[in-house]
Amino acid sequence: QLVLYRCDDKNGELVSVLGWVVLGRRAWAVLWATNEAGLSIRQWLKPDVEEVLAVYGSMEKLKSLEEQQSREEVEQLLKHFEQQLVLYRCDDKDGELVSLLGWVVFGRRAWAVLWATNEAGRKLQASHAIFWAVVQQCRKLKVESCDLAGIDPVRNHGVYRFKRDTGAVPLEYLGEWDWASHSWMRWLGNWAIAKRGQFKQTETRLKKSQPASKVQSPVSKVQLPDLSPKSNIQCPTSADIPGVT
Repeated sequence: QLVLYRCDDKNGELVSVLGWVVLGRRAWAVLWATNEAGLSIRQWLKPDVEEVLAVYGSMEKLKSLEEQQSREEVEQLLKHFEQQLVLYRCDDKDGELVSLLGWVVFGRRAWAVLWATNEAGRKLQASHAIFWAVVQQCRKLKVESCDLAGIDPVRNHGVYRFKRDTGAVPLEYLGEWDWASHSWMRWLGNWAIAKRGQFKQTETRLKKSQPASKVQSPVSKVQLPDLSPKSNIQCPTSADIPGVT
């Protein structure tokens, strides 16, 4: 279903890539990256926590989001999943980090655990370029499917649209307390979880006024697309991405 084109310069170097997924009479642009802005994408083998948090902070401020990843969460993730983490970074022409994407790989499955793009990266379409690079690397590792994490079509439509346009399929999980031996336990469990969420939102807003303080936030999970050759985001092995080293 993927219609993919590449543009090379006179030396045969790839400078732009565009891919559309075609289903019937409709098409979705799922891959769109150019090297005109001087983007450089590479695997990040020794990530710096401060740089990771800076990109997340910029994204949270731009979108008015709550804290997505606390310092402790990032530190523990980089420490305990060092061998399983496929992490890429995208830098602008000045070498400044503008986007990052990290998938944790276990066998033939992967989970997106780090994903952030700052304001400059959004203008440069860095998220498209880095997504393509990570997909290519994970295909080399024989990954067949990936969980792209949570979606919210109402409050975060941009992220929802991006993930949907990759050809991903939303998967809804049964809530922790949607099934219980007694109905009153289900009601009590859902009530407590809702209140906990409200408390965390309030605490996060208060803590944001104190830069040195960090609050943990839960990580959402929604399974998304199959990356096998039968999926909607097939990636020809002959293709490359601008600036990948």
